[in-house]
Amino acid sequence: MAVGEIILIAIAFVVLLVASISDIRTREVPDSLNFALIGTGLGINLLLSLIYHDFSFIGYSIVGLLVFVLVSYGMYYSGQWGGGDSKLLMGLGALFGIRASMDTFMLSFLVSLLLVGAIYGVVWSIAVGIKNFRAVKREAKKIVAGKNFIYISASASLLAIFLFILAFLSTQDMRLALLILPSALVLVFPLWVFIRSMENGCMKKWVKPEQLTEGDWIAKEVIINGKRICGPKDLGIEKRQIKALLRLKMNGKIRRIMVKEGIPFVPSFFLAFICALVFRNYILLLLKTFI
Repeated sequence: MAVGEIILIAIAFVVLLVASISDIRTREVPDSLNFALIGTGLGINLLLSLIYHDFSFIGYSIVGLLVFVLVSYGMYYSGQWGGGDSKLLMGLGALFGIRASMDTFMLSFLVSLLLVGAIYGVVWSIAVGIKNFRAVKREAKKIVAGKNFIYISASASLLAIFLFILAFLSTQDMRLALLILPSALVLVFPLWVFIRSMENGCMKKWVKPEQLTEGDWIAKEVIINGKRICGPKDLGIEKRQIKALLRLKMNGKIRRIMVKEGIPFVPSFFLAFICALVFRNYILLLLKTFI
């Protein structure tokens, strides 16, 4: 491993560790940390380009930044990540860059992130659900008692029965695939109920307007005198909306806002980073085997 790569890995390790601690404690990653990572990534790669007279370093760094700007904003605007997560990935893209090669650290990190992120999300959700079992149970009863649940469960049951019948009428090659689909429905449906129950029972809380930070997800519409201030359809609350809420509180028109807390996902970045360091050769070998 080259000295330059060791320096980049050390910087990423420290930044991800600090960001993970911040995300767990405050549910946000400071913009100053993310922008510092982006600037450091570009700066170090520019320095390496000048030292080695090879401008591919800064070129790959810029490409990495631009690629992950697109990926991160896609994840952000689809509601999968918060702004801090997105900017952190941009910083890692600028730090390690994107190269047209299978033997790169960034590629092994991304593969690790897919696997570790999925496991991390499931484990965290189950842990939160167990900790708040009564609240989850209460919300699950509400969902099951609702009309939408009856319609959805009836539709899913009819679809599963149809697929089972179709499986036995189909060829042997198609039978296995058709049997897997209804089996997946049986597993996915209770999981959907659990996730919705956990979101409603554990992931929402009331906060004062001064406790809001840019990017927080609002869980309940705020409409004052017929004018909409903010709500769930927003892709994270903006500074101007927070200022409007603070003015409304000063005038005695609101006291608290309901927000939705997401899973602190940055620690999965850190865990994926560790896995990429430890199992890098195995991950790359696996990729080369299947691609």
